[in-house]
Amino acid sequence: MFQVKPNVLLIHFLNHVFRDFGDSPLDIDKVYAALKLCERTPSACNRQSWVIHVYTENKLVEKMFKLQGGSKGFYEQMQCAILICGDLRNYGFYEQNLPFVDGGLYAMNLLYSLHYNGLATIPLTMGHKWRVIKKIKQEMNIPGNEIPVLLIGVGTYKDDFKVAVSHRYSYKQYVKFNQ
Repeated sequence: MFQVKPNVLLIHFLNHVFRDFGDSPLDIDKVYAALKLCERTPSACNRQSWVIHVYTENKLVEKMFKLQGGSKGFYEQMQCAILICGDLRNYGFYEQNLPFVDGGLYAMNLLYSLHYNGLATIPLTMGHKWRVIKKIKQEMNIPGNEIPVLLIGVGTYKDDFKVAVSHRYSYKQYVKFNQ
């Protein structure tokens, strides 16, 4: 872990997740601005099949993070939960993985857009067993035609915060040209 100041946010830090959020109030207009930036996200056959559930009410935010289960110890600091879902009605039975591809594209754009608008984020997996997904969908009133793809925790930055340092592979290790 190392400390940085938010006004020193370089593109380098956009590739980090945050588990250390501030307590200043969340400016919902920044969330709206980020969502606006994501309107042009590409998708398979331009289907734009994502459905985005934004939770800002404290009880719903807490409920969503508790159901997801991967943010114990820091979910209380986050002020917004954004659940990205794929609408299965936009795909054929043979395209079962496309909601995750399209939802992943949208999620990455949204993460960058939220950071661009000055909000700290953490992506949280929705890759749970079906019984957990079913419970989340029931508890959060998610329709049967939607499949959860990713949950994004959103909060404000502290004046000083820590980010996890993790080794990244050089692109030379996984990119192959003309092979």
